Amino acid sequence: MAEFRNHTGVLSFRSYLQSQITPFVSDFQQSDIAADLLAEFIVVLSMYREEGTDLFPTVFIGEDVEEILSVAHGIDPILIGSGPQNRETVHQAFRQSAPLTEGREWAVYAILKNRAISYGIFRTDPSPVNPTPFERLRQNKNKDLKVIGLARLGRSFIEVRCGLGLFQFVNMMGDHEEVVNPKDMIRNFMKIATKDAPSELKSKLQSFYNRLGVDILHSNHGTLLAVIPHQKSVPSFFRDGILLEKRIEVSFGISKLMESDMRDSHQQLVAWSQLIRRMASMDGITVVDTVGAIVGYSCFIKGSSLDSKDSGSVMGGARRRAFEVLRSHLGKQLSAVIYKSQDGVVELGVSNANYN
Repeated sequence: MAEFRNHTGVLSFRSYLQSQITPFVSDFQQSDIAADLLAEFIVVLSMYREEGTDLFPTVFIGEDVEEILSVAHGIDPILIGSGPQNRETVHQAFRQSAPLTEGREWAVYAILKNRAISYGIFRTDPSPVNPTPFERLRQNKNKDLKVIGLARLGRSFIEVRCGLGLFQFVNMMGDHEEVVNPKDMIRNFMKIATKDAPSELKSKLQSFYNRLGVDILHSNHGTLLAVIPHQKSVPSFFRDGILLEKRIEVSFGISKLMESDMRDSHQQLVAWSQLIRRMASMDGITVVDTVGAIVGYSCFIKGSSLDSKDSGSVMGGARRRAFEVLRSHLGKQLSAVIYKSQDGVVELGVSNANYN
């Protein structure tokens, strides 16, 4: 029989976290202090709330604000405050900066230099068809870049990434997200929602749907969004809903923007981006197709389908039961369906045909 012994030491998750992220700050001044501060940024971000509402600021940490702006394609930095390099200053930076970034028009920056932390916000690229600042860091090829990015992808799921090419996912809760990487899930959804789009438009259309996917992860409401094959009608098992007489062809708007770069084309895409976000926040199912066109919203499943034998054994609320019904139609009338509960559980169902 195994012998168990009491240990007088205390097992510290923070010490383990700090040991795993030390390589990210190896080139920083006073790298040991920088590792402790980076751990504090991660811990605070993973549970950051204001007045009971989760916030999801994107945070960039470096030694030079111009270097951060360069990789993130940011402009108009606003210095908000500074303090000594300690944990209290990290908390102060969040309190004074993070609430200003709601909506992702702004991001937080923190500069670790000369034994101080100076922090503020900068304006991000607002175009819905360009990569987000964090996506640009993911795409970075300059390994001399001394910039670390933090993104809260789920309730307690943090992505840490730096210019050295290093990245780490940190799940602070050890719950369902332990087996579901939100980044991969959104990327798969984005690829399916643009699968049949013209190749020359696909990268910008994928940025459009990547931003929508991030919005779904960050929202404080539940969502159901279904993807149907291009040129197919909305499945008959939807009981009712608002089906657009003419689908909103986002790819056509992108094509106009690429041809003329006119202000009206940009504003149209911004408006469509805001529109589909609002559709996804409403009750019912939002529907798009595999060329990224917006088909309809507030669609509901026929009662006979929802009350079928298979769905009757599913635990959970109406949205969850509807998700299970939709998942049973994958490969037949649906290409994908994304589900998010109001308490933050996210799942993606996809047709095997998308991987053939």
